[in-house]
Amino acid sequence: MNTTAESIRHVPIGGVEFGRAGDELRAVLGSCVSITLWSPTMQVGSLCHIQLPRRTRRVTRPEPDGGVFGGAHVVPFVDAPVGERNLEQVRDMLVHHEVEVERLHVAGTGYRELRFVIASGEILIRHHPAISRTEGVTT
Repeated sequence: MNTTAESIRHVPIGGVEFGRAGDELRAVLGSCVSITLWSPTMQVGSLCHIQLPRRTRRVTRPEPDGGVFGGAHVVPFVDAPVGERNLEQVRDMLVHHEVEVERLHVAGTGYRELRFVIASGEILIRHHPAISRTEGVTT
């Protein structure tokens, strides 16, 4: 595994980045969802960072290798399933566009740091589970 990237780009909420061999795309995900697409033959890829997706765009790709990441329940003691709703919309969009998802790391709690190494197609995830409401509380 070669994790040395010539160009490291952070993808903000609502952002989409494209890269080639030598690039690494990164995102920090809570309830947001990221989709990655990678072509091993062409050594190109993309990462989008989605929050409450509404519109869809058709993507033409020679060999789909899709991944979906994120969609966590960020604050476990608040009953607002934003991550779950994000995942439902992303799944519907991918089914509609016939994108096969081969890599998946979704739901749960907390946030994820996502690194997408374009040359190898490797996805590196560091998952940080949420802190419970009572953790660290002394009486």
